[in-house]
Parts: sequence; C-alpha cells; structure tokens
Amino acid sequence: MTSKKGLSQLFNYPDAQLNIQFDPGKADLTLQFFYTLKKIKLLSWSGSKGFYEVLVFHLLDFEETFLKNKTPKVRINTLQQSKKKWAENQIRIDKWLRNFAVPQT
Repeated sequence: MTSKKGLSQLFNYPDAQLNIQFDPGKADLTLQFFYTLKKIKLLSWSGSKGFYEVLVFHLLDFEETFLKNKTPKVRINTLQQSKKKWAENQIRIDKWLRNFAVPQT
C-alpha cells in the first residue's frame, strides 16, 4: 500500500472492489502486516475462507503477486525463515500499531 489512507475501507463489507494501490515490492511486508493484525487479534474473520480473503477480493493478481501461488500459511512460513527480514519488518509493523490496544475479553 502506498499510503495508509483507505486502509480501513478494506475492513468494510466487501460489496465492491476498492481501487487501492499496493506496492508489489512490499508484498512480504504487507503479508506480515496482515498476519500480525490477526495474531494480536486486531483482525479476525467470519463467513469467509480466511483473513487474506479481503486482499484477494480487492487486489487483482493477489494470489500470484503476493502469495506467489502458494497458500497464505506456506508464504508466512517461508517469510519467517528469513529471520533478519522478518525482524526488520516486525519493528516497522510494531511502530505502526503502537497506539492500538487489543480489547480484553
């Protein structure tokens, strides 16, 4: 994503495709960002195949460009193998999410 503007629209009920531009060069960071949102429970899904489905819906060629024709789980596992890159991405993501709190249940 080239800016944060419009990101929240991804989480509305998807009744029409959004024209949000993502940078394919940041595919790993984007996938890790959504993985982190799910992990810390800021993102969940219901009535769909998974939390990446919103990206599949809104981005043409998401499965080819971002997932590289693999399942999200396989791509995340592959990304985690590059420990240095994973750690660098996580530092950026943690800074972005610093002001969000996860509700206690």
